[in-house]
Amino acid sequence: MGMYILGLDGGGTKTDMALCDESGRVIARAIGGAASLTGQTQEAAFGHIEETVRRVTAPIGGEQAEIAAFFAGISGGGLAVNREKFRALFARLLPNAHVRENASDAVNALSAGIGRGDGVIAIAGTGSSVFARAKGEMRQVGGWGYLLGDEGSGFDLGRRALRAALCCLDGRGEATCLKETCEEKAGCTLRELIVRLYSQDSKRVIASYAPLLLEAAERGDSAALAELSRSTGEMAHAIATAAAYCEKKRVVMGGSVWKSKIYRESVERALGEGYEMIAPSLPPVYGSIVEAAGLAGLEVTQAFKDNFRETLTEE
Repeated sequence: MGMYILGLDGGGTKTDMALCDESGRVIARAIGGAASLTGQTQEAAFGHIEETVRRVTAPIGGEQAEIAAFFAGISGGGLAVNREKFRALFARLLPNAHVRENASDAVNALSAGIGRGDGVIAIAGTGSSVFARAKGEMRQVGGWGYLLGDEGSGFDLGRRALRAALCCLDGRGEATCLKETCEEKAGCTLRELIVRLYSQDSKRVIASYAPLLLEAAERGDSAALAELSRSTGEMAHAIATAAAYCEKKRVVMGGSVWKSKIYRESVERALGEGYEMIAPSLPPVYGSIVEAAGLAGLEVTQAFKDNFRETLTEE
C-alpha cells in the first residue's frame, strides 16, 4: 500500500480537498460547502467539512484509512480558539492520520506559490489580509475585517466607488462616471441604493461595485484613479511592512482582485523596485498538499508539482 497525504483549503465559500500519493498524483478531489466559522454556525461548517472528508477518502476506504499526513488551511483558522476547535474535529474525523496540522488558509495560498519557504502572501479578494512567513513563523499584517481593515480589497474598492459617486452627487467631489455606472448597476438612484444597503448585510454587495472603479480607472476617470491609488497604496504599505520580516521580497498574490492589471500595476508602482510578484499557477489546495508533504517528510520536487497539475480534476 502506498503513502497517502491529504490537504484541505477552506474558506467562506467552499471546502476544497485533495488526496494524493507520495509522488503528488491526485487520487481524489472533493469540493463541499464553506468551512469558515464566520458567517455560519460551527455545526454547519463542521458538517460541510465532514461530508467533504468522507467523499475525498472514499477511494481508500473512508475516514478510518491510514494517512501519512494531513494539513488543513482554513479562513480564520489561525486564531488560537478556532485552531483548537478544528484540531479536535480532525482528530475525530481522521483518527488514523499519523500527523495532523491546521492553520490559516493564508498558509495554503503562500505555499501554493513558493513552497514552504519564506515570503509574503497578499490576499485581495472580497476582503484582504497580508502575512509574512519568516523562519517558519507566520506574522499577520492587516486583515482585520471590513469594519476596521480590508484595505485594497474588493470591498474597499467597491466602497470607494460608491463614495466617489455619492460625493459627486452632493457636490463634495469631482465629476465622475461612477455616479452613472453605479446607478446603472443598482437599477435605481444612489439615494435608493443607500437605503437598500443599510437594510441588509451589504459587504458582498458593496464589493460587487469594485469592477466599476477599476473599469473607470482604466478609462482615465480622475476620481476613480485617485481612489484606486489610495486603495492600492494601503495594500502596498501592508506588503512592505510584511516583507521587512523576510530576507527576500517574494510576494504571492492571492485573490481575484489581483487579476486586474491596473490594480496590480498600481500596487507595484507604490511598492517600488526589489519585489518579486508571484501569481500561483495552481489553486490553494495545492499549498495544503505541499504542507502535508512536508509534514510527511516528502520532498516537493518539480516532478511532484507536475504530477499534481496533470492529475488534478475539476469536481
